[in-house]
Amino acid sequence: MNTYKSLSSGQMEEIYMTALKILTDVGIKFHHKEALEIFKKAGANVSIKDELVKIPQDLVEQALKTVPSQFSMYNREMTKEYIWGDSEVKLGSGGSVISILDSDGKTIRKPTTRDLIHMYTLTDNLSEISWTAPGSFVTDVPEEISAVWRFYIRLKYGSKPSCADGLNIVDLVDNCELLSAIRDNEDDFVKKPFAIVQPCPMSPISWTHDSTGYLLESAKRKMPALMISMPFAGVSSPITMAGAVAQQTAELLSGLTLMQVIHPGLPVVYGGACAHADMRDVSNVLGSIEAQMMNAATMQMGHYFNMPSGTGAIFGYSDTKRNDYQGGAESAMGQLILSLNGANVVYGIGVLAGMDANSLEKIVLDHEIFRSIKKFLKGIEISEETLAFDVIRQVGPEGDFLSHPTTFKWFKKEYMFADILDRKSKSTWENEGAKGCQEKAGEYVQDILQNASLNRLSPQKDKDLDKIMTSILKKRGFKLDDYLSLLPE
Repeated sequence: MNTYKSLSSGQMEEIYMTALKILTDVGIKFHHKEALEIFKKAGANVSIKDELVKIPQDLVEQALKTVPSQFSMYNREMTKEYIWGDSEVKLGSGGSVISILDSDGKTIRKPTTRDLIHMYTLTDNLSEISWTAPGSFVTDVPEEISAVWRFYIRLKYGSKPSCADGLNIVDLVDNCELLSAIRDNEDDFVKKPFAIVQPCPMSPISWTHDSTGYLLESAKRKMPALMISMPFAGVSSPITMAGAVAQQTAELLSGLTLMQVIHPGLPVVYGGACAHADMRDVSNVLGSIEAQMMNAATMQMGHYFNMPSGTGAIFGYSDTKRNDYQGGAESAMGQLILSLNGANVVYGIGVLAGMDANSLEKIVLDHEIFRSIKKFLKGIEISEETLAFDVIRQVGPEGDFLSHPTTFKWFKKEYMFADILDRKSKSTWENEGAKGCQEKAGEYVQDILQNASLNRLSPQKDKDLDKIMTSILKKRGFKLDDYLSLLPE
């Protein structure tokens, strides 16, 4: 992978040393009694009363020695392996949003189960997407079951790796129970994981009871974790970019240390989603160049620690509310910057509007951008054949390369044909309806939804999944039968 380093090795060392001083001198709060006891037993300076942990440098460094540099995820059927931490970016679709930009490109509305199934169908049929974040919280089921409902839908109709997360630790535990329907035994559950856990610290330098529970659950179940620290510069972290990244580093290292103490060797992705406040209205800005600079620094710090590095809902993200010029510019800029800085595991395509909404059309537009970036990262092939001296000699001055046999041989190898972006002549564009990106993306989405088959579970596993879901909903005071009409026949 070609990489551009936004931080020097000396600067990364300074950030690390500052993070260690935060952990040893300031400390970090863990609002979870079991975590406090684990840290105390491991040799940290713990105040049970204040729920404050000061983590010594040697404990952090031991954790960094045991965390693996790469690991594998598997699809639902365990027929395809995705290596996280190798030289390729593993692209994921958007995260936990509460709205959807409708196909008209203007209306932002509440999502439904049908929208969620459409998203999973779409992402399963886009070649460069390797995994899928949980997706929208739908509004046609009660809020109390929305987090388990979307994961249940994910297991039913989506084959690519995903996240088992919910809104709280109870959701995570129940979603892990749902996972047992697609893994026949504990060995496959651990060695061929389908789902990852996403523990997120609460800036500044604290972990809530539920977020700490995510750390513990991940370690105890031996499930991979994608940690995501989200400092909000100027509000929940220092306004300076370096200060925000240093605080983020401390937050991530604290979670990493706890998980490695519990289960040395647990796979962990070092991730983040830095933002900053627009001081005109204190809005949360993720699509700016400064936000991307901080996130690029996060990617580099992950590699500095020899860990897979990742992002949370900011790869291809835009602050725009529509699929417009701003959306394309911010999405392309973010994808390129983070890819050049060595991002391994990312998601966020299709996300816009302050991480409030998803757009199916933006998913395919962002996917198109990523195809171009992946091509760019491969570079130009240089060989005797591609330098084409013999071809140039044969054609000669003022000759015609169009009819030369090497042109037909190489044009598909050398050049990527866009699915949505328009590069045809003006007359061809007019003859084909003079369509813009939103309209063409909409047609592309509909073509997939109308022609692709649902990626259903096998009948027996589907029956097993329904049985577990029935039990989970019963505990919560609901009946699965009341919501089966929302599903396709």
